[in-house]
Amino acid sequence: MELGISCSPKHLANELTHIKQVLLDNGYPWRRIDHIMDQTRERINHPKQCPKETQANAQVMVPFFPSIAKSLKTISRRHQVGLTFTSNLTLRNLLTRTKTPTLPANIPNAIYQIPCQDCNQTYWGQTKRPVYKRITEHKRFTRRAGNYDREDLEFKSSVAHHSIITGRNIAFDKTLILTTAQLPSQLDMLEHAAIKN
Repeated sequence: MELGISCSPKHLANELTHIKQVLLDNGYPWRRIDHIMDQTRERINHPKQCPKETQANAQVMVPFFPSIAKSLKTISRRHQVGLTFTSNLTLRNLLTRTKTPTLPANIPNAIYQIPCQDCNQTYWGQTKRPVYKRITEHKRFTRRAGNYDREDLEFKSSVAHHSIITGRNIAFDKTLILTTAQLPSQLDMLEHAAIKN
């Protein structure tokens, strides 16, 4: 039970006496009434000061799980971390796509593999540009191999160099994208790992 007092301070004592008498007449225990009256007076005489809003050190987004949401919110507030809940997967999210997926050949920062059609040799390469552009260059170097000296050709396209030296055909249509990187600086490490495997 909570008392909501709406009178002016000079009439407060009379109103509290009247409320106490009404509650006693309706069978409420006098100790409970006195306890609630004391709490009400304390709240009126000494209102709680709202704590100042503190600026969060960081903002974190986590999926919403009802069983742990309240605990996470308490912990994050204690450590001055802003917490935002995201929705879980829904049927609508799974069935609708608002963004057209990027075709694999248009993905930049990729490690790719091109097999030789006539032998078991495989070429691994990396590109910061979309893969289809780099494959187009390899095809052009293969077609125009006579325009380059052998060392220059090996530097520009090892695939074309292999094709010209051995007379074999390259299976450009079987090019695979092995992995992609978020940053171009990760490509050397990823290419090294691809070659080792």
